[in-house]
Amino acid sequence: MLRCQIPGVYVQEIATAAPTISPSPTSRALFMGRATMGPVEVPVRVNSVSDFRANFGTGAAGSALEREVELLFGNDAKS
Repeated sequence: MLRCQIPGVYVQEIATAAPTISPSPTSRALFMGRATMGPVEVPVRVNSVSDFRANFGTGAAGSALEREVELLFGNDAKS
């Protein structure tokens, strides 16, 4: 360890505990993409694929959004 000696300067090291990181739930999914209908720039909770289709319609051309939602709920996701 390098030690510089400068007159009138004193270094005191203080041991501190690392801050605690609180766990957060990892059971949430967020999807963003193009849909054929529905609200824009507003989060909407959906509880099933049929709920998704009722809010956003079927998949927009070139968008994988509907398929991603199908895969999520196909793996027993709750909401």
